[in-house]
Amino acid sequence: MLLYSNLAASEKVKLQLKWKHQFQFAGYYMAKELGYYEAEGLDVTIVERDLHQNNIYQVLNGDAQYGIADAVLMLYMARGENIVIVAPIFQHSPNVLLSLKEKNITSPYDLNDKKMLFYPKDSDGFGILAMFHTLGVSPKILRPKSDKDMLALLNQDIEVTSGYISNEPFYYKERGVELNIIYPGNYGLDLYGDTLFTSLKEAQEHPERVERFKRATIKGWEYAFTHKEESAKLIHEKYATNKSYKHLIYEVEAIEELI
Repeated sequence: MLLYSNLAASEKVKLQLKWKHQFQFAGYYMAKELGYYEAEGLDVTIVERDLHQNNIYQVLNGDAQYGIADAVLMLYMARGENIVIVAPIFQHSPNVLLSLKEKNITSPYDLNDKKMLFYPKDSDGFGILAMFHTLGVSPKILRPKSDKDMLALLNQDIEVTSGYISNEPFYYKERGVELNIIYPGNYGLDLYGDTLFTSLKEAQEHPERVERFKRATIKGWEYAFTHKEESAKLIHEKYATNKSYKHLIYEVEAIEELI
């Protein structure tokens, strides 16, 4: 798969993902597997999220040189953290709210006092919480989310759950379950989604490396969307082995819209 195997990648850097391996990070995988990083003199290790760690501070503390996070980066920057945005890859956030169609929950205004399953950390659902604050909506927030979220919604233990438009709806679609989906972007909170960032230290000490990493990453994303099936197959075989190829293809279409 490598296109530039004759070139030595001398600079070792880490990319800290914001979640587990899936098509959501296809551009980075393809940049690595096709040798785009190597061609820029970079030896990149891609690390999936450890839910016990703050993935943003892992970059700021130097555990990784580059990271992926969403609009919550703006909150960190407002607090004076030394974050530098490299590239806002997702122009729209994938964060949405899901409910069973039969419940007739069609807007945030239907959510007052409704039982909602949410992320363990507010930072993972920053845009949704911002929407609630802006609209004055107060659901009953339950935590944490888990692999059993789908059953909780189907069994009507909860009335709404947070999720990614590129991920959770697939499970319901596979079972023929109809959903209502609330997009914060439709209510004035159209925030950036996955954003490539680095630390001020990395940007000041290695500005050329930041540019090389960005250039290779964008090439990786361009390849991923012009070779969707090939990219999904590689990711399924090497990275997201716990996800079906069919699920990864479902992700492709949703993520392409976001980008």
